[in-house]
Amino acid sequence: MKFAADENLNNRILRGLKRIYPNLDILRIQDTEIVHGDDPTVLHWCDLENRILLSHDFETTPMFAYARIKTGSRVAGIIMIPKTLSIGAAITELSVVIEFMSLEDWTNRLQYLPI
Repeated sequence: MKFAADENLNNRILRGLKRIYPNLDILRIQDTEIVHGDDPTVLHWCDLENRILLSHDFETTPMFAYARIKTGSRVAGIIMIPKTLSIGAAITELSVVIEFMSLEDWTNRLQYLPI
């Protein structure tokens, strides 16, 4: 599976995941050509790249994701991580996703952590 980390995602989560999964394919949005892109742009790019989006943005990301799905556009998948979830718990929850799910499980799916 491939992931994209929204610009607002805590980088300590990313570092923890990379420590456990050194070959994990995860890009930070701020390191791509869509840096500072709005939610529709990020969701479209994630769909084109087949990347599951990791985000803390509960205010707008779900709204734009559901709008995409409603209009027939695909969402590669989104995992919403509350900022109140500890770094360790977020990494543990994401490890379950990485170990036991496939990209196909995520099409048009929005999942809130903890699972």
